Amino acid sequence: MELMSRVKEYHREQVLDAASELFWAMGYEATSINDVVSHTGLNKHSLYKEFGDKEGLYLACLNHYAKVMSQDFVAILAKEPLGLDNIKAFFLNRATYANTKRCRGCFLINAVNDRELLSPKTYRRIQEMLASHDTFFHNCLAAAQGRGDLPKNKDCKAIAGYLSCFLRGLMSVGRSKAWTTPPEKLIEIVMTTIRA
Repeated sequence: MELMSRVKEYHREQVLDAASELFWAMGYEATSINDVVSHTGLNKHSLYKEFGDKEGLYLACLNHYAKVMSQDFVAILAKEPLGLDNIKAFFLNRATYANTKRCRGCFLINAVNDRELLSPKTYRRIQEMLASHDTFFHNCLAAAQGRGDLPKNKDCKAIAGYLSCFLRGLMSVGRSKAWTTPPEKLIEIVMTTIRA
């Protein structure tokens, strides 16, 4: 009799959704394998077989976040036509989120705090994903500059770097529930800085 291969009793995407939420809320160090098993319903054998170890699962969750969970707000920056309106809409979205009680910051930005606990490979991947923010900002700024909405003497690369740093700060402060600036005022600050 031919033996059938064992059918997976879980869906990878659902496991990554659940594990991402756990890592996002608790951080890498505070999240144990037992927490993951309890939260996802995935047994340890399947977890190790699928992801290798805790860090392997964490990296898979970060990739999943960048690919799936963050797309709603990242799509704002990629909307055609590219330009300053995209940046304004993006920061309004993020500032509004930062002002909510449910704000946990950005999963990728939070992950930077776990640098000392992670392998160089995982940390490099986090840096690569965060660098995509610079690219999105740069594309919008360059398009605005091409249309004359931003002076030609502005350094789009430098401004993109500034916006990425500003986003990291905004998400970190939002996570700490210490942000008090109304979203509209924050957008005014961002746009004034871009044009200054």
